[in-house]
Amino acid sequence: MGTLAVDGRASLAPLLCKVMLDVGRVIDLGHTRECLNPDTESSSTENALSLSHRGGMRMRSDTHTSMVRRLAFPQHLSFIVFHIPRARGPAMQRAPTLAFKALMRGDAAPALIAIFSAAVVKFVVVPLYEASLRARAPVLASLLPAHVLPYYDPSRDHAFNMMLLAALAGYFIMSFCICSVLDLSPRLTARFKVQGEKNYFTVAEWLYTVSVCAANVFVFSWVATVPCWHVQRSGLLRHGSAVTALSEPFEFGSAVIDFMWHILIIEVWFYTTHRALHHPALYKHVHKLHHMWKAPTAVACMFAHPIEFLVGNTLGVVLGPALTNAHPYSSMFWMAFALASTSGAHSGYFVFGAESHDRHHEFFDYNFGVSVFMDKLLGTEFDGSGPAKRLKGKRAEPWHEKLM
Repeated sequence: MGTLAVDGRASLAPLLCKVMLDVGRVIDLGHTRECLNPDTESSSTENALSLSHRGGMRMRSDTHTSMVRRLAFPQHLSFIVFHIPRARGPAMQRAPTLAFKALMRGDAAPALIAIFSAAVVKFVVVPLYEASLRARAPVLASLLPAHVLPYYDPSRDHAFNMMLLAALAGYFIMSFCICSVLDLSPRLTARFKVQGEKNYFTVAEWLYTVSVCAANVFVFSWVATVPCWHVQRSGLLRHGSAVTALSEPFEFGSAVIDFMWHILIIEVWFYTTHRALHHPALYKHVHKLHHMWKAPTAVACMFAHPIEFLVGNTLGVVLGPALTNAHPYSSMFWMAFALASTSGAHSGYFVFGAESHDRHHEFFDYNFGVSVFMDKLLGTEFDGSGPAKRLKGKRAEPWHEKLM
Protein backbone atom coordinates (compact mmCIF):
# COMPACT_ATOMS: atom_id res chain seq x y z
CA MET A 1 0.00 0.00 0.00
CA GLY A 2 2.90 2.32 0.64
CA THR A 3 3.46 4.98 3.23
CA LEU A 4 0.96 7.77 3.77
CA ALA A 5 2.88 11.05 4.03
CA VAL A 6 2.38 14.73 4.76
CA ASP A 7 4.94 16.76 2.81
CA GLY A 8 6.98 13.55 2.58
CA ARG A 9 7.76 13.39 6.30
CA ALA A 10 4.93 12.00 8.46
CA SER A 11 4.05 8.34 8.75
CA LEU A 12 0.57 6.81 8.59
CA ALA A 13 -0.24 6.59 12.30
CA PRO A 14 0.59 10.21 13.31
CA LEU A 15 -1.23 11.50 10.27
CA LEU A 16 -4.44 9.60 10.98
CA CYS A 17 -4.35 10.64 14.64
CA LYS A 18 -3.93 14.28 13.67
CA VAL A 19 -6.67 14.13 11.07
CA MET A 20 -9.13 12.54 13.52
CA LEU A 21 -8.31 15.11 16.20
CA ASP A 22 -8.90 17.93 13.73
CA VAL A 23 -12.15 16.32 12.60
CA GLY A 24 -13.40 16.02 16.18
CA ARG A 25 -12.45 19.58 17.00
CA VAL A 26 -13.42 21.78 14.10
CA ILE A 27 -14.70 19.82 11.13
CA ASP A 28 -18.29 19.04 10.25
CA LEU A 29 -18.21 16.84 7.18
CA GLY A 30 -21.14 16.68 4.84
CA HIS A 31 -23.01 13.42 5.09
CA THR A 32 -21.35 11.20 2.52
CA ARG A 33 -23.54 8.30 1.55
CA GLU A 34 -21.26 6.98 -1.16
CA CYS A 35 -17.58 6.06 -0.96
CA LEU A 36 -14.97 6.91 -3.49
CA ASN A 37 -13.71 4.08 -5.64
CA PRO A 38 -10.82 3.88 -8.08
CA ASP A 39 -13.02 4.51 -11.12
CA THR A 40 -15.65 7.05 -10.04
CA GLU A 41 -15.84 10.03 -7.80
CA SER A 42 -19.09 10.56 -5.88
CA SER A 43 -20.67 13.96 -6.27
CA SER A 44 -21.87 13.87 -2.69
CA THR A 45 -18.30 13.60 -1.52
CA GLU A 46 -17.47 16.83 -3.31
CA ASN A 47 -19.64 18.62 -0.78
CA ALA A 48 -17.23 17.58 1.93
CA LEU A 49 -13.93 17.60 0.04
CA SER A 50 -12.33 20.13 -2.24
CA LEU A 51 -9.31 19.11 -4.28
CA SER A 52 -6.36 21.45 -4.25
CA HIS A 53 -4.33 22.26 -7.37
CA ARG A 54 -1.50 20.06 -6.08
CA GLY A 55 -3.61 16.93 -5.73
CA GLY A 56 -4.09 17.24 -1.96
CA MET A 57 -7.46 17.45 -0.19
CA ARG A 58 -9.13 20.00 2.01
CA MET A 59 -11.98 19.24 4.40
CA ARG A 60 -14.76 21.82 4.59
CA SER A 61 -17.42 22.43 7.30
CA ASP A 62 -20.74 24.26 7.03
CA THR A 63 -19.35 27.28 8.85
CA HIS A 64 -15.82 27.57 7.58
CA THR A 65 -13.17 25.86 5.48
CA SER A 66 -10.18 24.47 7.30
CA MET A 67 -6.99 23.24 5.72
CA VAL A 68 -6.14 20.10 7.66
CA ARG A 69 -3.36 18.41 5.68
CA ARG A 70 -2.38 17.80 2.08
CA LEU A 71 -2.74 14.08 1.68
CA ALA A 72 -0.71 12.12 -0.86
CA PHE A 73 -2.33 8.68 -0.78
CA PRO A 74 -4.41 6.52 -3.13
CA GLN A 75 -7.76 8.12 -3.83
CA HIS A 76 -9.72 4.88 -3.36
CA LEU A 77 -8.64 4.84 0.32
CA SER A 78 -9.94 8.32 1.07
CA PHE A 79 -13.23 7.01 2.46
CA ILE A 80 -11.34 5.45 5.40
CA VAL A 81 -10.77 8.92 6.80
CA PHE A 82 -13.46 11.03 5.20
CA HIS A 83 -16.54 8.84 4.95
CA ILE A 84 -17.90 9.95 8.35
CA PRO A 85 -21.61 10.49 9.20
CA ARG A 86 -22.61 14.11 9.44
CA ALA A 87 -22.38 15.52 12.95
CA ARG A 88 -25.31 17.91 13.23
CA GLY A 89 -24.14 21.23 14.63
CA PRO A 90 -27.12 22.13 16.88
CA ALA A 91 -27.47 18.55 18.12
CA MET A 92 -23.80 18.42 19.03
CA GLN A 93 -24.14 21.72 20.84
CA ARG A 94 -27.14 20.43 22.79
CA ALA A 95 -25.47 17.15 23.79
CA PRO A 96 -23.68 18.50 26.90
CA THR A 97 -26.91 20.14 28.06
CA LEU A 98 -28.93 16.97 27.55
CA ALA A 99 -26.31 14.97 29.43
CA PHE A 100 -26.34 17.48 32.28
CA LYS A 101 -30.14 17.37 32.46
CA ALA A 102 -30.07 13.56 32.58
CA LEU A 103 -27.50 13.72 35.38
CA MET A 104 -29.58 16.22 37.36
CA ARG A 105 -32.72 14.10 36.90
CA GLY A 106 -30.94 11.19 38.53
CA ASP A 107 -30.79 9.03 35.40
CA ALA A 108 -27.15 8.27 36.16
CA ALA A 109 -27.70 7.74 39.90
CA PRO A 110 -27.27 3.92 39.81
CA ALA A 111 -23.98 4.27 37.94
CA LEU A 112 -22.76 6.98 40.33
CA ILE A 113 -23.70 4.87 43.35
CA ALA A 114 -22.02 1.82 41.83
CA ILE A 115 -18.77 3.73 41.26
CA PHE A 116 -18.99 5.15 44.76
CA SER A 117 -19.60 1.69 46.28
CA ALA A 118 -16.71 0.09 44.41
CA ALA A 119 -14.42 2.87 45.64
CA VAL A 120 -15.65 2.43 49.21
CA VAL A 121 -14.86 -1.29 49.15
CA LYS A 122 -11.49 -0.92 47.46
CA PHE A 123 -10.13 2.15 49.25
CA VAL A 124 -11.89 2.06 52.63
CA VAL A 125 -13.30 -1.31 53.65
CA VAL A 126 -10.57 -3.73 52.58
CA PRO A 127 -7.55 -1.59 53.60
CA LEU A 128 -9.10 -0.59 56.93
CA TYR A 129 -10.06 -4.13 57.84
CA GLU A 130 -6.78 -5.72 56.84
CA ALA A 131 -4.65 -3.03 58.47
CA SER A 132 -6.48 -2.72 61.77
CA LEU A 133 -9.76 -4.51 62.36
CA ARG A 134 -8.82 -8.07 61.46
CA ALA A 135 -6.41 -8.22 64.40
CA ARG A 136 -9.14 -6.94 66.74
CA ALA A 137 -11.75 -9.52 65.72
CA PRO A 138 -10.88 -11.88 68.61
CA VAL A 139 -11.57 -9.04 71.04
CA LEU A 140 -15.08 -8.67 69.64
CA ALA A 141 -15.55 -12.43 69.80
CA SER A 142 -14.70 -12.42 73.51
CA LEU A 143 -17.50 -9.91 74.12
CA LEU A 144 -20.23 -12.02 72.53
CA PRO A 145 -22.27 -14.59 74.48
CA ALA A 146 -21.07 -18.16 74.04
CA HIS A 147 -24.35 -19.32 72.48
CA VAL A 148 -23.90 -16.78 69.65
CA LEU A 149 -20.44 -17.95 68.55
CA PRO A 150 -21.61 -21.08 66.67
CA TYR A 151 -23.64 -18.79 64.43
CA TYR A 152 -21.29 -15.82 64.25
CA ASP A 153 -17.68 -15.80 65.40
CA PRO A 154 -15.88 -12.53 64.50
CA SER A 155 -12.50 -14.22 64.68
CA ARG A 156 -13.65 -16.78 62.11
CA ASP A 157 -16.20 -14.95 59.93
CA HIS A 158 -14.03 -12.24 58.41
CA ALA A 159 -16.15 -12.06 55.26
CA PHE A 160 -19.22 -11.20 57.31
CA ASN A 161 -17.24 -8.61 59.28
CA MET A 162 -16.24 -6.91 56.04
CA MET A 163 -19.80 -7.02 54.72
CA LEU A 164 -21.01 -5.21 57.84
CA LEU A 165 -18.19 -2.70 57.53
CA ALA A 166 -19.10 -2.07 53.89
CA ALA A 167 -22.72 -1.38 54.85
CA LEU A 168 -21.65 1.04 57.59
CA ALA A 169 -19.19 2.78 55.30
CA GLY A 170 -21.77 3.13 52.51
CA TYR A 171 -24.28 4.69 54.88
CA PHE A 172 -21.87 6.88 56.82
CA ILE A 173 -19.94 8.31 53.88
CA MET A 174 -23.00 8.96 51.71
CA SER A 175 -25.29 10.26 54.46
CA PHE A 176 -22.86 12.11 56.69
CA CYS A 177 -19.80 13.01 54.64
CA ILE A 178 -21.60 13.90 51.42
CA CYS A 179 -25.31 14.65 51.83
CA SER A 180 -25.24 16.18 55.33
CA VAL A 181 -22.31 18.37 54.32
CA LEU A 182 -24.25 19.55 51.25
CA ASP A 183 -27.25 20.22 53.49
CA LEU A 184 -25.19 22.75 55.46
CA SER A 185 -25.55 25.20 52.56
CA PRO A 186 -29.26 25.28 51.68
CA ARG A 187 -28.89 28.52 49.74
CA LEU A 188 -26.59 26.73 47.33
CA THR A 189 -28.15 23.27 47.28
CA ALA A 190 -31.93 23.83 47.59
CA ARG A 191 -32.28 24.11 43.82
CA PHE A 192 -30.91 20.57 43.51
CA LYS A 193 -33.56 19.12 45.89
CA VAL A 194 -36.82 17.51 44.83
CA GLN A 195 -38.87 19.53 47.33
CA GLY A 196 -36.51 22.46 47.49
CA GLU A 197 -36.15 24.09 50.87
CA LYS A 198 -38.42 21.51 52.52
CA ASN A 199 -35.71 18.80 52.24
CA TYR A 200 -33.71 20.00 55.25
CA PHE A 201 -33.67 19.08 58.93
CA THR A 202 -33.15 21.32 61.89
CA VAL A 203 -30.28 20.36 64.19
CA ALA A 204 -32.72 18.81 66.66
CA GLU A 205 -34.45 16.79 63.92
CA TRP A 206 -31.11 15.62 62.55
CA LEU A 207 -29.86 14.48 65.96
CA TYR A 208 -33.12 12.67 66.74
CA THR A 209 -33.07 10.91 63.38
CA VAL A 210 -29.44 9.84 63.76
CA SER A 211 -30.07 8.49 67.27
CA VAL A 212 -32.93 6.26 66.03
CA CYS A 213 -30.82 5.05 63.11
CA ALA A 214 -27.89 4.28 65.43
CA ALA A 215 -30.14 2.18 67.68
CA ASN A 216 -31.40 0.23 64.68
CA VAL A 217 -27.91 -0.37 63.28
CA PHE A 218 -25.96 -1.21 66.42
CA VAL A 219 -28.67 -2.90 68.49
CA PHE A 220 -31.51 -4.35 66.44
CA SER A 221 -29.79 -5.24 63.16
CA TRP A 222 -28.11 -8.30 64.70
CA VAL A 223 -31.50 -9.99 65.00
CA ALA A 224 -31.68 -10.22 61.19
CA THR A 225 -28.07 -10.18 60.03
CA VAL A 226 -26.68 -13.00 62.20
CA PRO A 227 -29.36 -15.58 61.21
CA CYS A 228 -28.94 -14.63 57.55
CA TRP A 229 -25.19 -15.01 57.81
CA HIS A 230 -25.65 -18.43 59.41
CA VAL A 231 -27.90 -19.41 56.49
CA GLN A 232 -25.29 -18.14 54.04
CA ARG A 233 -22.33 -19.81 55.79
CA SER A 234 -24.02 -23.14 56.43
CA GLY A 235 -25.69 -23.42 53.02
CA LEU A 236 -29.13 -24.21 54.45
CA LEU A 237 -30.81 -22.86 51.32
CA ARG A 238 -28.19 -24.32 48.97
CA HIS A 239 -28.34 -28.01 49.93
CA GLY A 240 -25.40 -27.55 52.28
CA SER A 241 -22.90 -26.21 49.73
CA ALA A 242 -19.91 -24.43 51.28
CA VAL A 243 -19.87 -20.65 51.55
CA THR A 244 -17.63 -18.84 49.08
CA ALA A 245 -14.35 -17.96 50.79
CA LEU A 246 -12.36 -14.77 50.49
CA SER A 247 -9.45 -16.73 49.07
CA GLU A 248 -11.44 -18.05 46.11
CA PRO A 249 -10.98 -16.38 42.70
CA PHE A 250 -13.23 -13.42 41.97
CA GLU A 251 -15.11 -13.69 38.67
CA PHE A 252 -16.58 -10.47 37.33
CA GLY A 253 -19.23 -12.18 35.22
CA SER A 254 -20.55 -14.13 38.19
CA ALA A 255 -20.48 -10.94 40.27
CA VAL A 256 -22.70 -9.15 37.73
CA ILE A 257 -25.21 -12.01 37.71
CA ASP A 258 -25.26 -12.10 41.52
CA PHE A 259 -25.79 -8.35 41.62
CA MET A 260 -28.78 -8.59 39.30
CA TRP A 261 -30.28 -11.28 41.53
CA HIS A 262 -29.74 -9.06 44.57
CA ILE A 263 -31.52 -6.20 42.82
CA LEU A 264 -34.48 -8.42 41.94
CA ILE A 265 -34.71 -9.89 45.44
CA ILE A 266 -34.71 -6.55 47.22
CA GLU A 267 -37.15 -5.03 44.73
CA VAL A 268 -39.74 -7.76 45.25
CA TRP A 269 -39.10 -8.05 48.99
CA PHE A 270 -39.13 -4.33 49.74
CA TYR A 271 -42.17 -3.58 47.60
CA THR A 272 -44.18 -6.39 49.21
CA THR A 273 -43.29 -5.56 52.80
CA HIS A 274 -43.54 -1.83 52.22
CA ARG A 275 -46.97 -2.12 50.64
CA ALA A 276 -48.08 -4.31 53.58
CA LEU A 277 -46.83 -1.71 56.06
CA HIS A 278 -49.22 0.80 54.52
CA HIS A 279 -52.17 -1.32 55.63
CA PRO A 280 -53.99 0.64 58.36
CA ALA A 281 -53.44 -2.12 60.91
CA LEU A 282 -49.65 -1.89 60.50
CA TYR A 283 -49.18 1.71 59.47
CA LYS A 284 -50.33 3.31 62.69
CA HIS A 285 -48.14 1.21 64.95
CA VAL A 286 -45.11 0.56 62.74
CA HIS A 287 -44.65 2.51 59.51
CA LYS A 288 -45.96 5.88 60.66
CA LEU A 289 -42.65 6.65 62.35
CA HIS A 290 -40.77 6.57 59.06
CA HIS A 291 -43.36 8.86 57.47
CA MET A 292 -42.79 11.47 60.13
CA TRP A 293 -40.66 13.22 57.52
CA LYS A 294 -42.54 14.21 54.37
CA ALA A 295 -39.33 15.64 52.94
CA PRO A 296 -36.54 13.41 54.31
CA THR A 297 -32.78 13.74 54.19
CA ALA A 298 -30.15 11.05 53.70
CA VAL A 299 -29.66 10.17 57.38
CA ALA A 300 -33.35 9.20 57.61
CA CYS A 301 -32.97 6.12 55.40
CA MET A 302 -32.84 3.86 58.49
CA PHE A 303 -35.18 5.98 60.59
CA ALA A 304 -37.89 3.38 61.23
CA HIS A 305 -39.61 1.23 63.81
CA PRO A 306 -37.35 -1.75 64.71
CA ILE A 307 -39.85 -4.21 63.21
CA GLU A 308 -39.89 -2.34 59.90
CA PHE A 309 -36.12 -1.94 59.95
CA LEU A 310 -35.55 -5.66 60.50
CA VAL A 311 -38.22 -7.15 58.25
CA GLY A 312 -38.56 -4.60 55.49
CA ASN A 313 -35.10 -3.09 55.27
CA THR A 314 -32.39 -5.38 56.65
CA LEU A 315 -33.73 -8.71 55.43
CA GLY A 316 -34.20 -7.33 51.93
CA VAL A 317 -30.50 -6.47 51.78
CA VAL A 318 -28.92 -9.54 53.40
CA LEU A 319 -31.16 -12.18 51.83
CA GLY A 320 -29.55 -11.69 48.43
CA PRO A 321 -26.01 -12.81 49.34
CA ALA A 322 -27.45 -15.58 51.54
CA LEU A 323 -29.33 -17.03 48.57
CA THR A 324 -26.75 -16.49 45.83
CA ASN A 325 -23.66 -17.40 47.88
CA ALA A 326 -21.92 -14.50 46.17
CA HIS A 327 -18.19 -13.97 46.49
CA PRO A 328 -17.42 -11.93 49.64
CA TYR A 329 -16.17 -9.03 47.52
CA SER A 330 -19.45 -9.06 45.59
CA SER A 331 -21.35 -9.12 48.89
CA MET A 332 -19.31 -6.20 50.20
CA PHE A 333 -20.06 -4.22 47.08
CA TRP A 334 -23.75 -5.06 47.36
CA MET A 335 -23.93 -3.99 51.02
CA ALA A 336 -22.20 -0.69 50.29
CA PHE A 337 -24.39 -0.15 47.21
CA ALA A 338 -27.63 -0.91 49.04
CA LEU A 339 -26.92 1.47 51.92
CA ALA A 340 -25.53 4.23 49.73
CA SER A 341 -28.48 3.86 47.36
CA THR A 342 -31.12 4.13 50.09
CA SER A 343 -29.22 7.09 51.54
CA GLY A 344 -29.36 8.78 48.15
CA ALA A 345 -33.05 7.92 47.76
CA HIS A 346 -33.79 9.75 51.03
CA SER A 347 -31.36 12.63 50.42
CA GLY A 348 -33.77 14.76 48.42
CA TYR A 349 -31.14 15.34 45.74
CA PHE A 350 -32.15 14.65 42.15
CA VAL A 351 -28.62 13.60 41.22
CA PHE A 352 -28.63 10.77 43.79
CA GLY A 353 -31.93 9.36 42.50
CA ALA A 354 -34.15 10.78 45.25
CA GLU A 355 -37.12 11.87 43.15
CA SER A 356 -39.01 8.56 43.14
CA HIS A 357 -38.91 7.91 46.89
CA ASP A 358 -39.32 11.58 47.70
CA ARG A 359 -42.65 11.47 45.88
CA HIS A 360 -43.63 8.52 48.06
CA HIS A 361 -42.97 10.52 51.22
CA GLU A 362 -44.83 13.50 49.81
CA PHE A 363 -47.85 11.71 48.29
CA PHE A 364 -47.91 8.48 50.34
CA ASP A 365 -49.72 6.07 47.99
CA TYR A 366 -47.18 5.79 45.17
CA ASN A 367 -43.67 4.49 44.48
CA PHE A 368 -43.47 1.70 47.06
CA GLY A 369 -40.53 -0.09 45.43
CA VAL A 370 -36.80 0.46 45.38
CA SER A 371 -36.99 1.05 41.62
CA VAL A 372 -40.10 1.58 39.50
CA PHE A 373 -40.29 -2.02 38.22
CA MET A 374 -42.85 -3.31 40.72
CA ASP A 375 -44.73 -0.02 40.76
CA LYS A 376 -45.13 -0.12 36.97
CA LEU A 377 -46.15 -3.77 37.16
CA LEU A 378 -48.79 -3.23 39.86
CA GLY A 379 -49.99 0.26 38.92
CA THR A 380 -48.61 2.27 41.84
CA GLU A 381 -46.14 4.44 39.94
CA PHE A 382 -46.40 8.17 40.65
CA ASP A 383 -45.67 9.32 37.10
CA GLY A 384 -48.90 9.54 35.16
CA SER A 385 -51.08 9.55 38.27
CA GLY A 386 -53.58 12.26 39.14
CA PRO A 387 -51.35 13.88 41.79
CA ALA A 388 -48.46 13.88 39.31
CA LYS A 389 -50.52 15.78 36.75
CA ARG A 390 -51.72 18.27 39.34
CA LEU A 391 -48.18 18.72 40.63
CA LYS A 392 -46.90 19.44 37.14
CA GLY A 393 -49.40 22.24 36.70
CA LYS A 394 -48.96 23.61 40.21
CA ARG A 395 -45.23 23.43 40.93
CA ALA A 396 -42.51 25.13 38.93
CA GLU A 397 -40.47 22.91 36.68
CA PRO A 398 -37.01 22.08 38.08
CA TRP A 399 -34.44 24.61 36.88
CA HIS A 400 -32.31 22.03 35.08
CA GLU A 401 -35.29 20.95 32.93
CA LYS A 402 -35.57 24.52 31.59
CA LEU A 403 -32.12 24.38 30.04
CA MET A 404 -32.18 24.43 26.25
